[in-house]
Amino acid sequence: YEVHKILEAAQAVMRRSIEAGGTSFDELYVNTVGEPGYFARYLAVYGRVGQACINCGTPIAKVPISGRSHHYCPVCQPRSGRRNRGVSEG
Repeated sequence: YEVHKILEAAQAVMRRSIEAGGTSFDELYVNTVGEPGYFARYLAVYGRVGQACINCGTPIAKVPISGRSHHYCPVCQPRSGRRNRGVSEG
């Protein structure tokens, strides 16, 4: 049941992102007419390390996983079975 909810939410986010032209973090990511996507303005945690979570006010954290940065709210999105172990605040 939980996996099904996650998949539905991921599909909804992908649909909204595509409708908004995707997420452009630099000038190389543009559409066929050279326009950047504007979905980044809807991101709730990515790129907001240390800023307040829009839901609870807790500072956004990030943790490296497989060479990539993952941003999250430690209160709204706790790790299953563990809280805040190995989390980088910057």
